Amino acid sequence: MHSEGIAERIECLYTFGQPRLAGSEFQAAFDPIFRSRFYRFVNQWDIVPRVPPGYRHVGTPKRITSEGTLEMAGPLAVLFGSDEGGGELLEADQAPLSEEQFDLLKEYIEAIPPVSEAKLSAPLADELVEEGVLDFATDHFMDAYIDELQKLIVA
Repeated sequence: MHSEGIAERIECLYTFGQPRLAGSEFQAAFDPIFRSRFYRFVNQWDIVPRVPPGYRHVGTPKRITSEGTLEMAGPLAVLFGSDEGGGELLEADQAPLSEEQFDLLKEYIEAIPPVSEAKLSAPLADELVEEGVLDFATDHFMDAYIDELQKLIVA
């Protein structure tokens, strides 16, 4: 990473709903260089950042939890232009799913009837959520992240 000059070229990075991707060695090498400029937004109870088990996160978590205040520091204050908002950001990760919980999640997902890509659209996704099929995943939809961030900005 560092020897190729990448660290010097990356000023800031934001991700939304990122899964766990690092082993302990990668995390130990990555975080000292990038943690202060790599932010991972997690929308409320988004399940994707809790998987896969056995892996770790890198960077600084920013979890949108509920209506309230917005805690910001450094680049976030510049990004949003204010220290007030409609949601609350916390620097805390939720625990990863255990292997058993992850296996149950995979079984649940595999039991959902297949849907062709042509049929998978926002209205269908909304319908599946309304029926409770994707209840656990609603906070992972990018539209949900955008809605929550807009609330933080305009409040």
